[in-house]
Order: sequence, then structure tokens, then C-alpha cells
Amino acid sequence: MADLTDVVRFRAVNRSFCSGIAHRLFWNAKIGLTPVALRGGNMGWKYLCDASEVGTNTVKLVDVDGVSVLVANYGTGFRAMPPICPHMEEPLAESGVIANCILTCTKHLWAWDLQNLSMIGETEKELKTYEVKQEGSRVLALIDGEITYDFDEDGEDDDDFFN
Repeated sequence: MADLTDVVRFRAVNRSFCSGIAHRLFWNAKIGLTPVALRGGNMGWKYLCDASEVGTNTVKLVDVDGVSVLVANYGTGFRAMPPICPHMEEPLAESGVIANCILTCTKHLWAWDLQNLSMIGETEKELKTYEVKQEGSRVLALIDGEITYDFDEDGEDDDDFFN
């Protein structure tokens, strides 16, 4: 819970931002509220596509305000995610296959259950996703910015290791 010291510290550091959204975000975070209701500007629910544009067990690459998003229809729902595999940046629009609610990157066989996002088999990194909802035939995602993965910079996982 916030106390007077927090108020003074916040105002001293953020004088120009004490009003409006920054102020509300700060206090909501202090008392444990999520700022979903306060989203504004370019943040918020964004239209991805119509449900009919993504066949069952297929993916579709879309652009939302300059952010590439991969939409997956796994039969009983939709997921929206970055368009690359978190393993080695393989484009999932080309190498992603969905069967029985499982998304598999065919390059190195990393796989995720799209219903609960659990990792399957030897998969070592979680699949990051945007929150998705469907309103009628419209598929929407809550996009605050681009979701990214951290990749090894030292080249240990490089496909050209043996060349």
C-alpha cells in the first residue's frame, strides 16, 4: 500500500506526469489494480481479421499498426502471437503447423498446446501471446506494443554451427 513517502517520491521524480494516465497507473500499481481500463492512445483492443479468414488449424500473418502478429485458429479458439518461433527466429507463418490444438515449428519441432500454452516435448521457451477475444466474426487482440523474444547473441544455437 502506498504511503506519504511514496507520494512525495512520485511527485518529485515525475512532476510533469503527476496528472492523467501516469498518475493513475502509478496508484493502481501501488494498490494492486491492473491498468486495463486505463489503456488509451494506440493501446487497446485491435482488429486482427475476421474469423472466416483463418481456417481451422491454420495461421494468418497480419499487420496491426506496424506490429506483425500471427493469428492461429486451433479449432476451438484463436491465439495471437509474434510471427517467429522463440527458438531461432523461424517464421511461423511458413513453418508453423497446427494439429490437435498443438502448434509445431517444423524447423526444430518445438511445440505448444494452444489451448493452455503448455510446452510440448523438448520445447524450452514459452510461447508469448497477446490476449485475444472474438466479437461476432471479428478477432481482436489486446496490443500494447510488440512482443519480442530474447535470442542468444553468441551464436551457440546457430544453424550454421557445423559449417
